[in-house]
Amino acid sequence: MSQEIAAGFWRPKLDRIAERMRVVHKLLIDEAKREYERTRGPVKGPYALFALVAQDPFFSWLQPMTRLMVEIDDLLDRKEKPLSKEDLEGVRSRFDGLLAARTESFSIRYLDLLHTSPDVVAEHGRLQAALHVVGPKP
Repeated sequence: MSQEIAAGFWRPKLDRIAERMRVVHKLLIDEAKREYERTRGPVKGPYALFALVAQDPFFSWLQPMTRLMVEIDDLLDRKEKPLSKEDLEGVRSRFDGLLAARTESFSIRYLDLLHTSPDVVAEHGRLQAALHVVGPKP
């Protein structure tokens, strides 16, 4: 398969992963915001929420997924090398690693939400389906 064809083959798959990950990330932010507001009062709009997510320790557990999303955007913007199956396998591996780190705050909170939020469960399934288009795990 030529590099141009290969890049064209993998790009829509990575676009889909990025799309699904953004939806899950937004749900996680919404869940964290609800919890934050229960204990600290209402968030005063989207800019205030953005500042909280970026700077408040209450939301710091989201940072590993945020960093992974930035890595995916960097892959999608990369010009010097076409996307490959290995790139997508790397994304899948990094996301799986976030969940496998059961002592880390991201994993603890995410797995808890998989037991308490039907929306997170549904979108997690869609994200998993998008992540596994590269084939079975090695």
